[in-house]
Amino acid sequence: MKQFTLILLLFFGFSLNAQALTDTLITWQSVGFKKAVCRVQVYPADARETRGKERVVIIQEIAENTGATSLEDAKTIVEILEENLQINPETTMFIHYLGGFSFEGATDDKALLFKTTYNRQENGRLSPPNWRLVSSAEVLEFTDRRFRR
Repeated sequence: MKQFTLILLLFFGFSLNAQALTDTLITWQSVGFKKAVCRVQVYPADARETRGKERVVIIQEIAENTGATSLEDAKTIVEILEENLQINPETTMFIHYLGGFSFEGATDDKALLFKTTYNRQENGRLSPPNWRLVSSAEVLEFTDRRFRR
């Protein structure tokens, strides 16, 4: 019985560690657009793979979004996350995730992943994002093997 309990604890402990710290939908309104929505997942970062970042935030474009895209409003989304989830943009890596799931009726399972990072300017505002295309294997490493497509 003790061995069975230990196996269950190891199984559930592993599966809990493999999940995002936060998995939620956020909404925002841009001028001239309908209300927008995207999925946000927050993971602990592998500091070695992310050059010292503390968190990795996956921003997933979803088909239900009828407003501005998460790419168009990347900086706005980061400001919302900073205010509502206490995410520090300077110590966080953001990954914009787009795929077939992002478009109504799409059947393709291919995806694009864009890494964005930010710095704080002297005036206190966020810098424009620094963009780089990354692979799903890189994102897996950034999230310490927690992210699953």
